Amino acid sequence: MKAQTGIVMKIEKNTAVIMKNGGEFVSLPASQSWKTGDVILLPEKRRSFRPLYTAAACLALVFTLSAGSFHYYYAQTSLVSIDVNPSIELGINRFNRVVETRALNPEGEQILADQNLKNLPWQEAVDAIMGTEEMEGYFKAASDIVVTVYAKTADTQETMLEEVRQYVDTASAEYPALQSECHAVDEDTVSQAHDYGVTPGKYLYLQELKETDPEVDITDYTHHSIEELQGQIDACESHGEGTNHGEHGSHANDTENTTVPTGGQESHHSEESSDGQEAHHHE
Repeated sequence: MKAQTGIVMKIEKNTAVIMKNGGEFVSLPASQSWKTGDVILLPEKRRSFRPLYTAAACLALVFTLSAGSFHYYYAQTSLVSIDVNPSIELGINRFNRVVETRALNPEGEQILADQNLKNLPWQEAVDAIMGTEEMEGYFKAASDIVVTVYAKTADTQETMLEEVRQYVDTASAEYPALQSECHAVDEDTVSQAHDYGVTPGKYLYLQELKETDPEVDITDYTHHSIEELQGQIDACESHGEGTNHGEHGSHANDTENTTVPTGGQESHHSEESSDGQEAHHHE
């Protein structure tokens, strides 16, 4: 019998509740190395499973055995988006595991085509994306990269923001010509970005373009890369159209409507932010 995989939903004492592919739940003796959210290889013999049918088990693990347990694992509580020319989003659950991957342009589809990122810790998924040959090509070509994070809780969002800063700082150190930015965004920004079919990071640029040139139709620019959008913004500013924000001032300073999450975490952008973290963007 072919081995199956399952997701560790809960560990109580020495017993683990496993959700198999297809939604069936079983209990197994817990390995010391297992953690909630891990994807594990299940034993091949069905008789090694102990079905969860006893009253005690049902009472103790009622939330796991309920009809909503599948949704509980796959419910997205946070998001990471990466924009260079490829635009990619990772939907993340409460266990910090990737439960959905989305490519928002053909370049993003190419990167995700050979990647199996589901159920990985989101940090490993970001590592895998950043380490692809395609991304390396963009980094060497002095591209701009924008990474955004959103989480339902302020503490989680702050932690994620600091972690993605470390990722882009590492990439910037390896590729000095790479210009990078990190932002924390709120739920409204995520929703508005998705209305336009773009990531939150690209939406911030579309907003700035609109502020720089109020006559522009931003739907004409949703398929542009970050570098192309920056060039269009610079061109508008050089011709005196709209308000000159200067080095993405609208992102760094006018944050109330775009980049400040519910918990008050400010974005990391082109100028030195209020937390003293120096951002990486061209002047």
